Amino acid sequence: MLKVLCLGGVTLDVLVAIEAEVQPLPGQKQEASHIELAAGGGAMNAATVFNRLGAQVGIHCAIGRDEAGEFILRTLTQSNVSTTNVEVVDDTPTGKAIVTIPRSGDASVMAARGANLRLRADSISIKSADLLYVTAAPQAAYRAIAQRLSDAPRAFEFVAFNPGMGQIIADFAQCEPVIAECDLLVVNKNEARQLAQQMDLPCAGLSVVDICRSLDRRYGGLVCITDGEHGAWLTGGAEIFHESVFESPALPHQHSTLGAGDTFGATLAYMLALGKTTEEALQLAARNAAATVTRLDANSGALSIKEFLN
Repeated sequence: MLKVLCLGGVTLDVLVAIEAEVQPLPGQKQEASHIELAAGGGAMNAATVFNRLGAQVGIHCAIGRDEAGEFILRTLTQSNVSTTNVEVVDDTPTGKAIVTIPRSGDASVMAARGANLRLRADSISIKSADLLYVTAAPQAAYRAIAQRLSDAPRAFEFVAFNPGMGQIIADFAQCEPVIAECDLLVVNKNEARQLAQQMDLPCAGLSVVDICRSLDRRYGGLVCITDGEHGAWLTGGAEIFHESVFESPALPHQHSTLGAGDTFGATLAYMLALGKTTEEALQLAARNAAATVTRLDANSGALSIKEFLN
């Protein structure tokens, strides 16, 4: 059983399903067909996926000392995720997000990061996991991670990094040392282009494949770029592997893209850490992401290892 540590953001999500086919226009009133609370955020979503795949999972995140934070802790405990490394901040509320989901399933997220911005990760254990999965986090956390990863001997057998656009733009100086140490970098197409620009790599007019190769040559680790309905590309030595979007069964009335990218990245990292081939890992990640889309929230649709085997 692999030991996995997820580091990054957690939020209390307010999910609002609306009957319109697309997101409402500014100023337009819209009826909500369903509203619910759920735990979300990149680290939370990834931790849930790893747990379902059979890993022993811990999380390093920051919450406020409030009801939203208690909700996050209860959800983590119910998901068999260790909360030993959860930082509780006294003077900043737990991060929250409002997620609107039309019938098309294309979720829009408005997030207040709250305590996530206070995550420091100074106490991150160097012997706590085989796989470290890093999501969006503040500068202080990235500095701490980069220091741990540069230590010898290396603390983690496999390191995966899934930064967000905000971190790539505002915190690139702190992101780059983490990228340099990671075994797998997972970004979407827009993030990949922004990353290439930050690195002064030529990207104007280049295809996703070309950008993938450029990033791979710069750092040497595996690079995966996702592009929504067009699938995903993963470097594998001299080759670039492509996986189309996995065909989902008939989608229910209420479904959402929320968390699909987190499920994809976490599954890909886990399968590669287990020793799966790049092609097989890419296929399994696409399948799990497709399962996530069948649910309204970010976590309940991810497959278990038994479901993968069936």
